[in-house]
Order: sequence, then structure tokens, then C-alpha cells
Amino acid sequence: MGTNLGEGDGCELPATAVCWLTHDPFPGIILVEFADVYDRPHQLVGKTAYFGGDLQPTSPYPCPTNIQ
Repeated sequence: MGTNLGEGDGCELPATAVCWLTHDPFPGIILVEFADVYDRPHQLVGKTAYFGGDLQPTSPYPCPTNIQ
């Protein structure tokens, strides 16, 4: 098994930002997809601040991101 994360260590999960959903509440809500260790697909809906990169309504979707 891999090493354990220590306090202050970062952990990011690769994902794909699929589409921009709404501007409200600020800073905006997007749909993100990712696969688990068994390659099963999952979707998250959340504020753009939860994901990596500079995601905007005008970004070219789908686009790579990460879950922070």
C-alpha cells in the first residue's frame, strides 16, 4: 500500500469538467466527472473553487481539471 498523507500534504484527483451549470451562487457551479479505482464513472456538481484550474463559463468544455 502507498504512503499515508501527512498534515499539510495535498491530494488531487484527476477529473474532467463537463459543463458550466450556473453563475449563482458565486463563483459558479460546474458538472465534473471522474473514474474510481475500478474505472466506474462518477459525477460531482460543485462550485468552481473546489476544482483546479481557471474554470469559466467560456472555457472549452469538456476540459481537464482536478478535485482538490
